Amino acid sequence: MKKIIDLRSDTVTKPCRKMLQAIMTATVGDNYYKEDQVTNELEKHCADYFGVEEALFMVTGTMANQVALRCNTVAGEEVIADKYSHIVYYCARPVADLAKISLNIVDAKEGGLL
Repeated sequence: MKKIIDLRSDTVTKPCRKMLQAIMTATVGDNYYKEDQVTNELEKHCADYFGVEEALFMVTGTMANQVALRCNTVAGEEVIADKYSHIVYYCARPVADLAKISLNIVDAKEGGLL
């Protein structure tokens, strides 16, 4: 029987015993001051992997969505999104409140916007 690993959300993923041990023994520091070595290594690994200058660790998908939206829009603009998209289901309120943009929700065939 295959073991199922649920990665659909940062709030439903359950760490295994080995992950918990790594968490408990990790050396931690203040990431604001770049003192958290594990986060620094993760960001460097991701930047190298994707061939970019730097990477930034986001603690939740909602935070990452907000940063992406705010970097790519200005207040008053709209984003066209499929009615079943993550941003519509889970981030609609923060989109309006924090990014000050509106969602134009469409019924896209299989999620594809042409």
